[in-house]
Amino acid sequence: MHNAREHGEPQPKKEEVIPMLEEARMVLPGIQALFGFQLVAVLSSGFEHLSHNHRLMHFLSLLANVTAIALIMAPAAYHRLAEEWSASARFMRISSRLIAWAMITLMIALATEVVLIGDVLFESWLIDWALGTALISLLGGLWFLWPLASRRGARKYD
Repeated sequence: MHNAREHGEPQPKKEEVIPMLEEARMVLPGIQALFGFQLVAVLSSGFEHLSHNHRLMHFLSLLANVTAIALIMAPAAYHRLAEEWSASARFMRISSRLIAWAMITLMIALATEVVLIGDVLFESWLIDWALGTALISLLGGLWFLWPLASRRGARKYD
């Protein structure tokens, strides 16, 4: 097993690891709730009346959501098995990337479902594109652009 101290990496403090794991724990219930709704939708009587393309969109959204679940839960499994309950800088880097990828796949799942619902309601590819673009812009802006810009701005003043 990998030992951070043997490789000269600084070992994160407990107070640095806990917020990262808490972030994953905060996101997981929302992802799981979406997954539950996605499963219920397939079992509802209206699902069979959707077009093949709409059912395919729903399935692709479901796959993106399952991917988000796998990615968001991976840091805990990695921590338990690979790090033997310690924490290394490598663990923090890997976990941070996994959580970011989970947020990307969740963004895709949410946008796909909203576009699907918009298409069923409005039957307009223009509205579909507007809805998808707006949601990707909102989530991408809040979850990625804003934090990265803040980090860049904070580095200027360090």
